[in-house]
Amino acid sequence: MSALVSPFLANRPICAAVYVDEDTVQTPEPTSSLFCRLARNSAGDLYTVHYLFDLPVSVTLIDVRNALFIVYNTDGAEPVRSRVPAAPHSPPEGFPPDPPSDPPELLLGMPCHYRGRKIGDETVEIWYSYEYGAVLRTISRLPGYGTTIWRLDEVKLEEPPAELFSEAAILASGPERIRNIWRAAGEFFASMAEEGPEFWRDP
Repeated sequence: MSALVSPFLANRPICAAVYVDEDTVQTPEPTSSLFCRLARNSAGDLYTVHYLFDLPVSVTLIDVRNALFIVYNTDGAEPVRSRVPAAPHSPPEGFPPDPPSDPPELLLGMPCHYRGRKIGDETVEIWYSYEYGAVLRTISRLPGYGTTIWRLDEVKLEEPPAELFSEAAILASGPERIRNIWRAAGEFFASMAEEGPEFWRDP
């Protein structure tokens, strides 16, 4: 569920954090952990920093113009590049291809629609924004196992720094830069921890 925000969607910039909340038989008490931080610019490029135990472990960049997928792991010698075909985003399973006629609700500053479905014993609830090509929240409940929630948080609907989408910057990255990715990216992402007029939190 890491791909909550789709690339290739133009003119809908977004910056957000992805959290996973678990209350299951595998967790002695409810937990909430940071999975990744992401940014999509107006061109549809998608930049993601993945975390493990709150430490950045990899950076990925989908470069729409050059049809490139770039991955940099902190334990790797250099980034890995591969071709990625441009593809329009599609709604998650259970949602029609086009926005339904029922009025959307507003969540995290984005219009979205809700759908719930059962997959065997599992119940899944999803809030999806057609306009932003983003799954805002998904809740999975499985009897005998527990509840898992994937959700966006710390959302800003504004253009992220151009530096994040520079292939040259990614290719020049070293482990030290990745470990200090927010310092390298500048004050923009540091401000994600401060609420403002365009800052949306998951209630």
